[in-house]
Amino acid sequence: MIQLTNGELTLSGLGLRRHEEGEPFARLPRLEARDLALNWPEQAVAIGDIFVADAWLLVTRESGGQLDLTSLLTMPVEPARGADQALAGPQDGADSPGQGWRWRLGGLEATGLSLDIEDRVPAATGRLALRDIGLAVGGISSALPEPFPVELALLLDSGGRIELGGQARVVPEVALDLRLAIDELGLAVVQPWLGEVLAARLDDGHLSAALALRVDPGKGPRLTGSTRVARLALGEPGSEATLLAWQKLSADGIRLSLDDSRLEISELLLDAPFVRLLIDTDGELNLAGLLRMTATDPAGPDHDAAPVEPLAVTVGELRIADGAADFTDLALPFPFRAEITALSGRIGVLDTASLAPAEVSLSGQVADYGEARLNGEISLANPVARTDLALSFRNVAIPDLSAYTVRFAGRRIADGRMDLDLRYRIDKAELRADHRLVLRRLALGEREHFPGAARLPLSLAIALLRGPDGTIDLELPVTGNIDDPRFELGSLILQTFTNLVTRITTAPFRLLGQLIGSTEEDLGVVLFRPGEAELAPPEREKLAQLAQALALRPALSVEVPAVSAGDADRRVLQKKQLEKRLAERTAAVDEQDQRSRLERERDALEALFAERTPAGSLEDLREQFERLLDPENPDGATALDFAAWITALRERLAAIEPVDDEALDELGRARRAAIMDWLQERRPDMAAQVLAGGVATRAPDGEGLIPLALEATAN
Repeated sequence: MIQLTNGELTLSGLGLRRHEEGEPFARLPRLEARDLALNWPEQAVAIGDIFVADAWLLVTRESGGQLDLTSLLTMPVEPARGADQALAGPQDGADSPGQGWRWRLGGLEATGLSLDIEDRVPAATGRLALRDIGLAVGGISSALPEPFPVELALLLDSGGRIELGGQARVVPEVALDLRLAIDELGLAVVQPWLGEVLAARLDDGHLSAALALRVDPGKGPRLTGSTRVARLALGEPGSEATLLAWQKLSADGIRLSLDDSRLEISELLLDAPFVRLLIDTDGELNLAGLLRMTATDPAGPDHDAAPVEPLAVTVGELRIADGAADFTDLALPFPFRAEITALSGRIGVLDTASLAPAEVSLSGQVADYGEARLNGEISLANPVARTDLALSFRNVAIPDLSAYTVRFAGRRIADGRMDLDLRYRIDKAELRADHRLVLRRLALGEREHFPGAARLPLSLAIALLRGPDGTIDLELPVTGNIDDPRFELGSLILQTFTNLVTRITTAPFRLLGQLIGSTEEDLGVVLFRPGEAELAPPEREKLAQLAQALALRPALSVEVPAVSAGDADRRVLQKKQLEKRLAERTAAVDEQDQRSRLERERDALEALFAERTPAGSLEDLREQFERLLDPENPDGATALDFAAWITALRERLAAIEPVDDEALDELGRARRAAIMDWLQERRPDMAAQVLAGGVATRAPDGEGLIPLALEATAN
């Protein structure tokens, strides 16, 4: 029998190093154990109290993943024969006064402890320095399954304090009821580990928390409480720029249950967040490469590990206050930058395990005087399945967008303001996007060359679209399937806009007709009869509708060309000129002349023909119009076919009537004047919108009419 009572153990001045010349990794200035008791073979051991002060330990994880203490404590010497049985006590069935060791610890008190942790697995060695560690543990016994008090407090060299306290039990099963308080724990110290998964630099951040941890026998841990991360600042590697920051992110009403694999947070509050978005010269977004590939565990994958059930996360509400964003695009012909400030709002219930959409309501300020709003709903579990978001911008300065207009259309924006309404609805991957733009005081700037930019007639398009109040109201619907690998929303929007500009600028007068509800096929074509410059009644109605439409588009002008139709007009002018000559000759005949009008006309035609054709031509032609009085008698008397003779003379004389190209141009100018005078007489206020165009030649249409096509231009 061995029996020890009232024993004491004191250990002082202990120091450990890895080898004789190595660096120390542990110091134990003083350890006291009081009221020691041992009873053998009763297998009972008791320690009254243990006191430890000012101890220090350095723990290192080597680059291969192993802890240095593991190798230091490995004992290559095999135990002596039978030693393991002796330590284990009597075996089953042996004559023994007890069934295993009974132990009791009255209390443990440690003060002034220090722990240094060095991790060489990350590319940059991670270091943690824990100071002023205090630990107090109440009575523990293998015989009494009662909870015992635990208190732990420590400071970090990098800033912050951690306190842990409550009740614990280790037999027969582990049970915990602890409270955890973290106060202003500096987060910059975790940069070496964070840098393994995040391509960013953690410049600042402080964690505070008030949590309760409970573990009941046979159940998984449960964590409740609140946390706060204050003054977070993530910087971009290689620069001083801030990538992501906020003043405070607080989470209230936290409930984490590992039994259910579920995390619930009543409310998240994000105060003064900031994000910097940058598209580089290669078109890459800075956030796209923020997450690194997960590093491989040095110990290798555990193929036998059970699959981990994904954590379901529910957030009752996310509130954002006084947020800001800085967006820069360097992939454009010249850098573009936009700032959003005063971003505030809320996002409703967020649940990663539910298809129910979350309500979104956010608003912010764009630059100095613009406004942005986002409203709608989105399913975080599967956004492609169901999303309905409306994004609106108000009073945004358009010149700030010149970098984009140069890239897509080769043109700067000199002035103007924009309202923009975007609505994106997704149902089972089918996207229906509506884009409405209202542009005010839009003024184009100079042209800029950019490879691949479309040469769009923007000046004309703006004049066609701008209303009498100076605004342009556009709607650009876009549809597509998001699951299609060829789907690119930006390209679809640009193509829709390009198609719109092309359509209205290639058929501008059709658009003008639609403005006033006209059924006229094309207000831009005025028809004239050959050789005429008078406006027919249907054409006057068309011009009246055009004047009405032009009043709605004060930035638009129409050019009226001087149009003639070559031979079609020439033939009519020749006939008119011949008739004028005949009228002059017949009017000069003596009043005593008893001949009929047709006889006088015939004589005038014959005289003109004789004057303008070689000698004998008249007689030769006349013979062709002599008709037999008796068709049965070819040698009988003949008579002149008077009507046919008159018609033939007219046709032949008209064909040789001199009408030069200048006369045709004069006819074209007369037609131009008829249109311009008609418009300006009825709408004197639009004189500046009706311009004289150049001389042009057109062919008659299918009905033989001469089309005069107006040309739309921007003022």
